[in-house]
Amino acid sequence: MSALSRIKRIIVTLSGPNLKAAQLERLRAELEALPGVIGAFISAQTEMAHVVFDSERIKWAQIQKRLEEAGLEVKTLGLGGEHLDPLRAQGA
Repeated sequence: MSALSRIKRIIVTLSGPNLKAAQLERLRAELEALPGVIGAFISAQTEMAHVVFDSERIKWAQIQKRLEEAGLEVKTLGLGGEHLDPLRAQGA
């Protein structure tokens, strides 16, 4: 598997009582500290998270578990390519 094909992007919607900006900022930092997570963006306003990760170093289930341990409900919108980017879909 090439290095580029190992890189995955997942977009999820989040819900739950812990959708406060300060808590989500700590959670983002915790996710980015996990081996294999390249970057994370979590927004309380949109109730969405985008996570980019190396699928050979960490599995999506491990990331999802961490989000759920933080008290968030996670619904996966998609894994992978550009068609999953809501800003691109809106023509931004």
